[in-house]
Amino acid sequence: MEVLLKDLRAGDQRATVIAIGAIKELDLHNQANLNAIKELGGLETLLNLIDTEDLACRKASLGVLKDISWHGNLRCVVVP
Repeated sequence: MEVLLKDLRAGDQRATVIAIGAIKELDLHNQANLNAIKELGGLETLLNLIDTEDLACRKASLGVLKDISWHGNLRCVVVP
């Protein structure tokens, strides 16, 4: 998980989209995965990617955020 989140922050758009795709393949209903994303700063990174000019990064990050926003503890972070 740490490697995936590091790739999200790398600044390389291709690596970012690949990392988001890998995160999307994880079981995002698994509490351990959700906690890891939250604790390692992944939510903030995904939210920041919404402001990027790259449409693929935007769409991919929105997809992951949509998938994890079902969880009550994370919803307040994603939707203030």
